[in-house]
Amino acid sequence: ITSGSGMLGIGGSDHWLWDVRQKRQLCELKGTAFNHLGAALAADGQHLAVTQEGKLRWLTATGAVVRELVLDEGHGGGLGLKHYEYLSTPIVSLDSRHIALERDGTTVVYASADLEEVTAFHDAAPRGFSPNGERLVVERGGFLHAMALSDDGDPPEPTGHTRKLTGVTFDPTGKVVATVDGHGFRLWNAIQGEELALIAPKDSYDDGIRAVALRSNATIVSTESGLSRAYRGSAAADVEEIAEDIDVFAVAPTGDAIATIS
Repeated sequence: ITSGSGMLGIGGSDHWLWDVRQKRQLCELKGTAFNHLGAALAADGQHLAVTQEGKLRWLTATGAVVRELVLDEGHGGGLGLKHYEYLSTPIVSLDSRHIALERDGTTVVYASADLEEVTAFHDAAPRGFSPNGERLVVERGGFLHAMALSDDGDPPEPTGHTRKLTGVTFDPTGKVVATVDGHGFRLWNAIQGEELALIAPKDSYDDGIRAVALRSNATIVSTESGLSRAYRGSAAADVEEIAEDIDVFAVAPTGDAIATIS
């Protein structure tokens, strides 16, 4: 997980933060086999959000605790070990102002400045912040909802996908969002919640979609057979194949460069 000059590596239950420019380790977070350790590197590369042993911590890149919030005191277990409520791996907004995590089936958003609760969405799991940090995509019952942080309570009744969703991504403006169900994807107006386009399985998409990336004028699609690009508004038949046998890809914010791993 990279951000600017920082990289967060995961090995088993342990996490390491590295300065990739100076090629040195900044800190190490030790996990256990009994309690989940989740960590997210902020976009500024200077902070980490960490969930472990019933606590949410906001750390500096060197591992120093800036703020700590106890969410569960824990209870006794076998061998004298404490067991804690499960806290999901946190998600940090791009402006580093908000942290989202799931606890007991509810998505809770906290302000990183003081770890005070901002809002909560019941029966939902967090999936990602919009680029401007004003909306959070949550999953409920296999459906995705782009919720404003000023909202509170249950997401609305779902519309659109009927298959299990596998991904969500915003375009650089935060106004368009793509939702992926493995066999196709939909483009939505993230502000008004209106569906803009449905790309159904055909041609390059008939072998299952893995991921979608949106840029200002194009949609990048990763399938089991390779990587393709369709300019915004193009039909599936007009897809341009970029590469074959791709496992992972990332698109530069400008959209003019793509990195792939095969």
